[in-house]
Amino acid sequence: MKEFVNTVPGVKQLQENEYLRFKAAPEAVKKVLIVGNSITRHAPKADIGWYGDWGMAASEPEKDYVHLVEKGLAKRFGAISLCVAQAAEWESHEHAEKGRILAEYYQPAADFAADIVIVRIGENIDISKTNVQELAEDFAEMIRFFGGKRPGVQVILTGLFWWFPEHEKAVALVAEQEGYPFVVLKDLGIDDQMTAKGLFEHEGVAGHPGDLGMQKIAERILEAIESNLER
Repeated sequence: MKEFVNTVPGVKQLQENEYLRFKAAPEAVKKVLIVGNSITRHAPKADIGWYGDWGMAASEPEKDYVHLVEKGLAKRFGAISLCVAQAAEWESHEHAEKGRILAEYYQPAADFAADIVIVRIGENIDISKTNVQELAEDFAEMIRFFGGKRPGVQVILTGLFWWFPEHEKAVALVAEQEGYPFVVLKDLGIDDQMTAKGLFEHEGVAGHPGDLGMQKIAERILEAIESNLER
């Protein structure tokens, strides 16, 4: 597989006061936290030709994987409250700084006390400044921070959309060690039909999942949640 070169910068994908977005539902039966990067949410950035404020590169908010997962979970459980944590800032800092970044920017997401924690992140991490073991520790620390060890919390980890083997190995290691469902996505990123290629001039934006890719990500996450409930 050819490694995708993501030319969308990992830093400052959102303003500092916009790392978290909450959507409360009256009488919610489940609280869901989704942790991600630009594939989860990216603010408008005219210099790369992106004008949305949702998961890059869906054509509209309702077609990104976050909204599709939210819709699927609401159909399965009833009303849900949602927290979306755009954690590219966490990705972009080195191993020694990641804990501080969580505490500084993401504490409200931890306080949200989610029943389901979905972690779909990793593409912006510079593996040359870390290693598989350290990265696995970082993911484990993040999951603990967001309450993944609380009784009854369901944690879903996904692999990466693009083929970054060492990143993938780190996330899979945490899933194996902790018994979390692991959702494979790496086949999607190498399939042009799953990307937004041809729809954006900027190669980095165009390499992100398009509507079909977002749909497949959502389907696989929802399937993993359902399968885990049946265990």
